[in-house]
Amino acid sequence: MFKKKIVQHPDFDRATKLVRECHESAKDGLPVDNLKVLGPSGSGKTTVLTDYRDVYPRYEEHDRMVVPVLYTRIPSRPTIKKVVARMLRDLGSKYPEKGDEGARTYQLLTLLRECRTELLLVDEVQHLVDRGGKKTHALIADWLKEVVDEFGGACVVAGLTRAQLLDAANEQFARRFSSEITLEKFEPATEDGVEIIRGVQQELCANYKVALAPSIDEADLAARVAYATDGIMGYIIKMFAAAARRQLRDGLKHCDLNLFAEVFRAVIWETAPDDRNPFIGNGIATRLTGVGEPFAPDAAAEGWDE
Repeated sequence: MFKKKIVQHPDFDRATKLVRECHESAKDGLPVDNLKVLGPSGSGKTTVLTDYRDVYPRYEEHDRMVVPVLYTRIPSRPTIKKVVARMLRDLGSKYPEKGDEGARTYQLLTLLRECRTELLLVDEVQHLVDRGGKKTHALIADWLKEVVDEFGGACVVAGLTRAQLLDAANEQFARRFSSEITLEKFEPATEDGVEIIRGVQQELCANYKVALAPSIDEADLAARVAYATDGIMGYIIKMFAAAARRQLRDGLKHCDLNLFAEVFRAVIWETAPDDRNPFIGNGIATRLTGVGEPFAPDAAAEGWDE
């Protein structure tokens, strides 16, 4: 019932602007400055890419399918053959697994040309770093830069910050993706971070038709949401979507702090004690990064599926 909402904020707008500039430089025949979009899990990298792709949908002509913007993901535990097969499937190939590495790469480049693809969006590039050692990283980075060179259009890669290791593995790859933006989470303990979350909160309440109880102070709620989500956009959206579902399901007139406390346990930390639930009492004044807490460094490393 609830559709995914695009919540724009300053980092999102800057990243979208850079993707657009990268795309337009290729369309205008200018030298292309390929782009890296990096950031922690849930920061909105995938949303930037898929939102941009949706502005340029594929369409059929009498003799071909035109794919102006191709979005693809690097699979986990990748090999070059697996990466090419995934790209071919996303492009619409009937034979994504036919042939060896060279044959698949030739098919990919041919289809990119025949489908008049202008922009290639490659997500989850940290998986290229996760498999094997530096030798493997350099091999796959070499393949990707060669594809980008042969493709001739523009390319944007996105992934977790550890994807920067590709730069260290391959200087030529780093030069081809010298333009970079990092989508940061909103820092819970800063006024600027809480103020941005307050704006996001207002937009989500409007989008999801969440009615806040009269007793709720919006600034106080934003501060509580900041600690509850550690400032990660993916979790903020998930919390307000869950609150909207709960309000609709139970026929509630308003969402109060008790409801948000329940939602926090439902979607972020099931076993949260009362004194670590940001929506109970006066809230908390420290981030939930301790051992066993949802944003502890080890837990954060597991990532968030955007």
